[in-house]
Amino acid sequence: MLNLHIENKKELFKKASDELNRLLSVSGQRPVLLLLSGGSALSILDHVRENCLSPALTVVMLDERFSKKPSERNFDKLTSSLFWTKAERLGVALIDSRPIQKESMEDVAARMHSEVLDWRGKNKNGFIAATLGMGVDGHTAGVFPFPENPKFFWEVFENTECAFVGYDAGKKTRERKRITATIPLFRAVDRAVAVISGAAKARALGRLFSPKGFVFETPARIWHEMQSVQVFTDISVDFSKLSSDGKFVKKQEVLKEAKRKNRRALSKKKKARRRV
Repeated sequence: MLNLHIENKKELFKKASDELNRLLSVSGQRPVLLLLSGGSALSILDHVRENCLSPALTVVMLDERFSKKPSERNFDKLTSSLFWTKAERLGVALIDSRPIQKESMEDVAARMHSEVLDWRGKNKNGFIAATLGMGVDGHTAGVFPFPENPKFFWEVFENTECAFVGYDAGKKTRERKRITATIPLFRAVDRAVAVISGAAKARALGRLFSPKGFVFETPARIWHEMQSVQVFTDISVDFSKLSSDGKFVKKQEVLKEAKRKNRRALSKKKKARRRV
C-alpha cells in the first residue's frame, strides 16, 4: 500500500526522517532490520534521532555496487556519514556489503543473504523497515528496468531462493556490477519510507502511480506489493492529468483530445442522419 506525501523541497528529507523515526519508535523493543537504499535516499538518515538507535537495530544496504573503490560503494558512503558515527557509538549492528579478501560479486551476495536469513531465524518477532528511492528510469535499489527482456528480469529478481543477488546490469548504469535485494525481500518489509526528488523523475512517478504498468518496466512498482510505503516527494502531482501509461498530459493536449472526440461524435451523428 502506497501513501503519497507532497512536501516542499526544503522539508522533504526532514519529513521522511520524521516518518522513519516514527517507524523505529513504534517497533518498541523488537529487533529491527533496517534495509537502506543508496543514492539520495541516504539523506533520509540525516535526522534520525539517537533514541531510535540501539543494539536491537541491524543495518544493511538494499543495494551495493561491487567495486574495490570505496568512493563507488554505498557501504562506504554510509559508514562515512554522521548517522553512522552516532549509530556505531550506540551499538547498532552492520552487515558488511564490501568484498572481503577475494570474494566475488556472487560471494558477497550469498554472504548478505546468509546474514539476513540468520537474522530472521534468530528474531522471529523482528521488524523489517526500509528506506527507498527511485531513479529517473524507475529503478529502485539495484533493480533496473528490463522492458526488452522480461524473462531475464523475472529470473534474476523474482528469486525466491535468494534475498540478495549479484548481476551485470549492462548499459543500464555506469556501475555495471550490482548486488541488490530481490523482490521477495521487498515483500517481506513491514514498513518503508521512500523519497522521490526532482522534476526529472516526474514521468517515472507517473508510471509508479499509474493504474496500468509492469514491474519489469518500472521496478519501483514493486512498492505496491509491500505492506506499507510512505512516499515523500517534492514533485507536484495532478492525477487528473495522468494517462494510463503514466505520462502527465498537458492541458493543451487534454483540450485537443476533447475536440477530437467531439468531432468524431458529430461525424457519427451526421452519418446516422443520412442513413435515415
